[in-house]
Amino acid sequence: MTYDERIRNLQDKVSTEVLIERAEYELDLVRRHIERTEHLIAALKAKELAA
Repeated sequence: MTYDERIRNLQDKVSTEVLIERAEYELDLVRRHIERTEHLIAALKAKELAA
């Protein structure tokens, strides 16, 4: 394996790791949004039942 091939492989590995981290971050944002939405739905249902 040449030096250039090793560098390219390392760059690919780093790029993949960065993409994975970004995807995990975005997944966490989606999960938090779902939780907030569920809480809002529950609050609206409780308000509706109280009315």
